[in-house]
Amino acid sequence: MPANVVVAYALYNLSAANDPSDSNRATGNRKALADEMDGRQIEAAQELTRRMAQGKPMKVLDAWLKTAGTQQSARKSAQTGEAPPQGNAGPFPARPAKRPGVVSCNTRCNNGDCYRTYDNGRQIHFQAKPKFNPFNNQMEWDSGSC
Repeated sequence: MPANVVVAYALYNLSAANDPSDSNRATGNRKALADEMDGRQIEAAQELTRRMAQGKPMKVLDAWLKTAGTQQSARKSAQTGEAPPQGNAGPFPARPAKRPGVVSCNTRCNNGDCYRTYDNGRQIHFQAKPKFNPFNNQMEWDSGSC
C-alpha cells in the first residue's frame, strides 16, 4: 500500500487518544507529519479520525481508502488530461499481461469477498467458497482458478 499522510495522521491521532502511555511518540510523529501536510489534508485527517473513533475503524478506513483512491486518480487524470486507469481503480486488481494460449487473471480477496480481473479486461466480483483444510484442521476460502 502506498504511503498516505492523511491515514498516518489519523492513526497517530487515534493512538494518542487511546494509549496515553504512548501519546508522546504518537503526538511527535503526528506533528512531524503535519509539517509536511497542507490544511486540506489535515482537515481530511481530522474528519477521518472522527469517523474512525465512532466505531468499526477498519471498515471506515477501508471505505475511505477506496473513495480517496478513486478521487485521487480522477484528480490526477484531470491535471494531466489523461483518462483514469481502467483495470486498477477500486477493489479490482491490475489487469495481468496477456499470454498466448493461456487465460490469466489477478484475484484479490478479503474474507471471502473476491475481485478478479482477467487479461482481456473483464472484471468480476464473487464470493469465495469455504473449504476445509485437513492439514491445519481449519476452514479456508477457496477462490478457484481463472
